[in-house]
Amino acid sequence: MKSRRQHLAIGTAIVTFALAMFVTSCAQKPAATPELVIGVYGSLTGSDADFGQSTKKGVELALEELNSRQQGLIGGLKVRTVVEDDQG
Repeated sequence: MKSRRQHLAIGTAIVTFALAMFVTSCAQKPAATPELVIGVYGSLTGSDADFGQSTKKGVELALEELNSRQQGLIGGLKVRTVVEDDQG
């Protein structure tokens, strides 16, 4: 079983990947202010939940760091995440 530190490292790597590849907007109507939405899709329940939960925690940790260092902005856009469970 991987250590917690390894899980957070993997989660951080996934966040980096998500920033590059999975920038989408899930809003039903146009947002009042432009924002950068990062989608995270993983196994939060089921047999692979350990990996999915660590990924989610890594994303949350990266967002906390972004908020503390850059007021939650990338390229002047506010960042938020959307986390979905694939129930794997």
